[in-house]
Amino acid sequence: MLEIVDHLSRRIDGRVAGSEGERKASKYLANKMKEIGLNVAVQRFKFVSWKPTLKPKLEVLEPERLKLNPGLMLFSDNTPKGGVEGRLVYSGIIYIVEGMFEWPKYAVVGKDGAVRGYIIAFPDGPAISMPLTKMGRNFGRAPYLMIGKEDYLKIKNWIDSGKHVRVKMRVEGKLENDLYSHNVIGTLPGTDLPDEEIIVCAHYDCAINSFGADDNASGVETMLRVAKRLIKKGAKKTVKFIAFGAEEPLLSGSSYYANDLKERGLLNSVKALVNLDMTGAGERLTVASEPKSFHEFVCNTIMNSELRDKVKIDVNSMKICEDSDHWEFHVNHIPVTTLLYWPYENYHQSSDTVDKLSEELVDKTAEATYMLIKNLAFTVD
Repeated sequence: MLEIVDHLSRRIDGRVAGSEGERKASKYLANKMKEIGLNVAVQRFKFVSWKPTLKPKLEVLEPERLKLNPGLMLFSDNTPKGGVEGRLVYSGIIYIVEGMFEWPKYAVVGKDGAVRGYIIAFPDGPAISMPLTKMGRNFGRAPYLMIGKEDYLKIKNWIDSGKHVRVKMRVEGKLENDLYSHNVIGTLPGTDLPDEEIIVCAHYDCAINSFGADDNASGVETMLRVAKRLIKKGAKKTVKFIAFGAEEPLLSGSSYYANDLKERGLLNSVKALVNLDMTGAGERLTVASEPKSFHEFVCNTIMNSELRDKVKIDVNSMKICEDSDHWEFHVNHIPVTTLLYWPYENYHQSSDTVDKLSEELVDKTAEATYMLIKNLAFTVD
């Protein structure tokens, strides 16, 4: 039984970063780590997020009238109260996550030629909620909404055939500057090399309007299965099992943790990091690692596990990108790997529920991850 996935995704009413549900999840995970026998610390941190204050609206006015059901782009700017109108003009690619989510972008252009907002197209699935990354935080902030594959193809066909497409959009939300989240850290002290650390991590918050069973209660369950098995044997190096909070809003928890270590002169003690993000469902296991020698080690270990006979494993198509909690460690030159099953058709949707997951997949991923950690941390003979 996927006990932890079930509790996080079904028994807690939402785990959006900074919410009461996320706080309950952090307490639950701290208790689970203590039950396993880990030394537990909880790191509280402050972060910035965004939430809608009105339901977004998007309507096609020409070449025909059509009401769409848009997705949210977190950290969007607001339109005026009545919304904005304009002609849709293709304006390039937005790099939500460079190397992974690179999506078509359309400007909503008014009669005066000024850009009133942007529509982002998710060409591989439905309209979902996603954070704006660089465009939302650092420059070019404007009103944004998202459309899914079906609406995108219809609009693209109209524009490609020379038709004028006019839309009206409305989006309203607010920045939240006083939110708190928690990183839950379970430590298994090393017997011989306690100052050298291996991190196994998974985020426990979820996207807006999602139950977050696969993303990422599955990663948390996989992580704790590894911890339960490793603690029976012990390790020569210290192993930290970290449930990061607030991953969805711009990797806030892992960024805080890594930079806190860096400021205290302790980041160099981290010798490798294994990130588990979405490990219970999906078409294939994608493995991304840096540097190359570490990637080869990770791939050899996984291909020698029973996972090889259970799922398609892709070790070549994905590169390390700013899509999960490994990123802040990677940019600080620590060897990292992230294990992710992709694509997953229920990603960031209310349909991401425990019944979509495979316990066997979680179990075999935990076994492969255990083999990685066993070799990285040197289990006690």
